[in-house]
Amino acid sequence: MLSYLRVLFTLLIFSVEVTWTDGVESGCDDWISYTKDDVCCTRCKPGNRLVKRCGEEPEKLCTPCDPGMYVTKIDNRCYRCTQCTGIQITVKPCTGSSDAVCGCKAGFRCGDDKCSFCVTECKKGEEPTSDRLCRACPEGTFNDKLHSECKEWSKR
Repeated sequence: MLSYLRVLFTLLIFSVEVTWTDGVESGCDDWISYTKDDVCCTRCKPGNRLVKRCGEEPEKLCTPCDPGMYVTKIDNRCYRCTQCTGIQITVKPCTGSSDAVCGCKAGFRCGDDKCSFCVTECKKGEEPTSDRLCRACPEGTFNDKLHSECKEWSKR
């Protein structure tokens, strides 16, 4: 009975570890050996953050971020994944080494470079307003493009 419980416990721990790491292989990808018992990590495997610069085992120097988080190469920290919500759609899902990329549903467009919000896409004959809506082009102006400023009619 005791050995059965050990096997069950081991499977449970393995299952939690696989889920927790979200399929990311943990450890150091490149290291330098200074002594026979000490290595220093120069680059973690993708999706891993540096835990300790040097140690005896390269696979213990780096660890994956928690689920729902990703690591950046710039500062080697884990960040919460961006959640695309509402009228946003997920263009690229979050992985251990890159954040999610959001887009907008049809009829809307990204309101900033990071697509942190969506705005209504203005049609031809309309222009965007400062309150993120659309209005008809004022008298004497036109717009023949999507989501652009209205221009004055030519005097020619």
